[in-house]
Amino acid sequence: MIARIPLSATDEDILRISSDNPGWRVERTADGVLTMTPPTGAASSNRNARLTHMVFEWAEPHGYVAFDSNGGFRLPDTSVVGPDASLVTQEAWDKLTPKQRERFFPGAPAVAIELCSDSDNPKDLQAKLERIRSAGAAYVVLIDPYRSKIWTDGTAPANFDLDFRVLFE
Repeated sequence: MIARIPLSATDEDILRISSDNPGWRVERTADGVLTMTPPTGAASSNRNARLTHMVFEWAEPHGYVAFDSNGGFRLPDTSVVGPDASLVTQEAWDKLTPKQRERFFPGAPAVAIELCSDSDNPKDLQAKLERIRSAGAAYVVLIDPYRSKIWTDGTAPANFDLDFRVLFE
């Protein structure tokens, strides 16, 4: 279930709306439409916590910074997306000032991962990942535990050997 709100919103508006609606994920499409998705069920939330843990544990020793589903990325087309888990290189992170780090990351993550919940449409998530890939992500992953499928596009970072199939359980 996704709410689509045709509203021209700035980055500050997105942050305010998110703050006013805890638990809802707010993103902006390139044409300015806000999308809001409700909190997930308990099983999906548990899978997402496990996914975040996996990505976080992998990141630092390999030169990356990890983000959970609350991290926003402002793509070159002005859309703002928040993948379920994502990575940026340490080098890209180090280029940001402390103030920039408090805002949406300027650009696409190096890796973006979406984890399908019971209420998600896998085709919508794949389309979102394709947009992120087109915006500059080197690698995108869609994990669908309901159909036991993993879809990827691009080139994974060296030694990115995470076994996402554990999230099928």
